[in-house]
Amino acid sequence: MPNRSLNVFAMICLLASGNSSVRAEESASAIAALFDESIIASNAAAVCQRAAMLKDDERLNSLIRWVLPSENHAIIRMHGDFTQTDPAPGNEFNASDEQARGGRIASPVFDLLDLAKRMNRLADLSQKVDAIPEPTSDEQQRAKAALQAMIQFELGNSDKAAKATDRLLQLVRASRPKSVSEMWPETLVVFRHVVRKQTAPGNDELLSFLFSQRTQLDFLPNELRWHTQIASLAGEHGHRESKTPTVSSPEELEMTQWVPISRRRALTRGQGLARSRWGRAGSQVFKISGHDDDYLFFRSPLTGDYEVQCDVTAFTTQTMAAGTFVGNDGDRSHLWVGTFRNSASRVESNVKFSGFDEWIHQRSVVRDGVCRTSLNGLVVHTEKSATPLDPWFAVRNWWRMHSGARDIRISGNPVIPDVVELSAAEDLRGWYAYYYEESVGVPGSVWQHVPDENSSGVIVGHDGAPEGSFCESLLAYQRPLDSVGSVEYEFFYEPGQTEVHPALDRMVFYLQPDGVRVHWLTDGSLDRTEVGPENLSGPLPGSNGSSTLPLKPGQWNQLTVAVNEAEVILHLNGQPICETRIDASNDRVFGLFHFADQTEA
Repeated sequence: MPNRSLNVFAMICLLASGNSSVRAEESASAIAALFDESIIASNAAAVCQRAAMLKDDERLNSLIRWVLPSENHAIIRMHGDFTQTDPAPGNEFNASDEQARGGRIASPVFDLLDLAKRMNRLADLSQKVDAIPEPTSDEQQRAKAALQAMIQFELGNSDKAAKATDRLLQLVRASRPKSVSEMWPETLVVFRHVVRKQTAPGNDELLSFLFSQRTQLDFLPNELRWHTQIASLAGEHGHRESKTPTVSSPEELEMTQWVPISRRRALTRGQGLARSRWGRAGSQVFKISGHDDDYLFFRSPLTGDYEVQCDVTAFTTQTMAAGTFVGNDGDRSHLWVGTFRNSASRVESNVKFSGFDEWIHQRSVVRDGVCRTSLNGLVVHTEKSATPLDPWFAVRNWWRMHSGARDIRISGNPVIPDVVELSAAEDLRGWYAYYYEESVGVPGSVWQHVPDENSSGVIVGHDGAPEGSFCESLLAYQRPLDSVGSVEYEFFYEPGQTEVHPALDRMVFYLQPDGVRVHWLTDGSLDRTEVGPENLSGPLPGSNGSSTLPLKPGQWNQLTVAVNEAEVILHLNGQPICETRIDASNDRVFGLFHFADQTEA
């Protein structure tokens, strides 16, 4: 065995050096001896990146050798990879290009089809695929049918494309895959056509099957990123649990009164979960595609005595008032109850409902600092707090569901405050940790609230991570900054001991004596980019006319983060220190950041 390993290693070295004396069958056996095919196939995104650096002819041949059976492998590789959701752009400040943003699928198959079409080589590719002997395995039969369907569609041969897609659908219905790696053929077909908004024969029925018979039934429950992508494609293509509302004019689509956001974290973005998207038609708002816990925040905060009522789709949608969302889970005796940070818990209810129709009427009444929420007229939850109630009203929906709310009405005597206190609640209601499911707002947690007689409260982020780990720690606020708005706060500054830096989405404005630098948040252990946690840009151009920041060591410093439609402007201790553009992919979620191995916050 040791001699065989040495021989394999020697052949790999010869292959790497381009030595042509190594026979094809030797190279294939060498690679097979070292790597399982599933490991090779899982590097689809890396294959795309390497091939992109080649000239067209060389790139085409490289992709053909990787996708189709060749001297190195005997199968059709219909594989892809889920890219991170809106990954860190490194030192580039523009990540608005749709192809560069994450939450998508990268596949050598897609690159091969695009390149072959551009080079007018699709007919040659079709002949190569047709010449492959009919496979014996279920997965390879689906792989061949899927590739034939996509090629014929690109060639404009709708009859042949329909025939291949129909065969694929029959094979998919009969298959019993045990992992996502066995479902790539059908996944690539539906993803390519829905994302490109192409109408392909049979594709609608194939997508409907994947959504209703796999995602809706929680088939392979541990494959969350695959399920979110399929649910997203289904929503984009009109496959919904409830009827899609009819839009009578473009103005109806505008979400002028609403701010959509998801509970996006390193765990969800690192896996490549799909992005969320909402729509509006007349008096109804509805979810098209989901990421995780997906919300639609009413744009204005509400205080005073008021009530909000609306209809929500039964069992799938909840409303959030005073910081807690409530909804029915379908069995009449249990409720879904939760917060933005802690998601949903299924709790038993002693309220006995007679039954539900397609829509449930929800009503939240805020009076004298107490919020009472009722479903179909029966009070199911009461929220009260020693601190002011959370002022945000929102519609909440789980990633898998495409439903929504209608006829949302606000009445009573609501007051829209000029300022919302963000550090007053003892449990830090509305705040959540971006990394590693860090604890927040409870005794002994990583991020805590400390009462303070001189302010509404102090937020403390503890240190203690392994030294030199560049352990990123971010506390984010649920409601994003609007197109025009600001956050003001004071932070204690002791260089190298106590520091805190403002963040908008992944963009951290790292405050140093020599200027404002940018640190891009990574997705920790789930990050697949070349951006490391220690990344830091050079100083941004300052607007205060000085090369140093007016930081006050050993004191509380005052910071204002203001945004407009395209830019962010920072003021430190009353002086402007930075003005720079915000990329279109930035969701404007405000956060407090520090390296937990280096400082407290």
